[in-house]
Amino acid sequence: TNFAISDMTVVGGALSSLSSSDGGVTWTAIFTAEDNFEGTGSVAITGDVTDSFANPVTGFGSDTISIDTLNPTATVNIVDASLNDTDNQSEVTITFSEVPSGFDPGTDLTVVGGTLGSGSFDGTGKIWTATFTATNGVEVTGSVTLANDSYTDAVLNLGSGGSDTISIDTLNPTATVNIVDASLNDTDNQSEVTITFSEVPSGF
Repeated sequence: TNFAISDMTVVGGALSSLSSSDGGVTWTAIFTAEDNFEGTGSVAITGDVTDSFANPVTGFGSDTISIDTLNPTATVNIVDASLNDTDNQSEVTITFSEVPSGFDPGTDLTVVGGTLGSGSFDGTGKIWTATFTATNGVEVTGSVTLANDSYTDAVLNLGSGGSDTISIDTLNPTATVNIVDASLNDTDNQSEVTITFSEVPSGF
């Protein structure tokens, strides 16, 4: 009598829809696992429950269940801080919190300002490494982005994405030379010359 959800201690989730279809001998409820939980869930009766004569019910049991609703994560790292014509490549690592399932670099990654070579996982199966090569002739912020929900862990929890950026300048500077006068002679033997650079030059 007076049996309720509050008479039970629940770990790793919550109970709902407690009911009995045989007069109160057998009770059924729905256990909903807590989100982002990885561990052992359990249900145990810990409240004061009596029969119809107020005799305390003893010998309560409990049961456990393995729960993994923890979504895997990933950290994207473009190792170099910047790229240019002299150094146009950088290592890229993606570190997963769990061994990913269904990860496809060709469709799961968006690359801006360059291209990624064929990557590979290390021995743990959690760290993926590839080489980023900057596009020639651009001045942009490059990036590598892993899409959300593009991979799962072993029990099919959807993984979150990640992103990193890098400064890229592979745009070659230009210069325009202009002799201002159209012609020179004894009367006018000098002309101004201007050189206009597209960027401030170094080493001129």
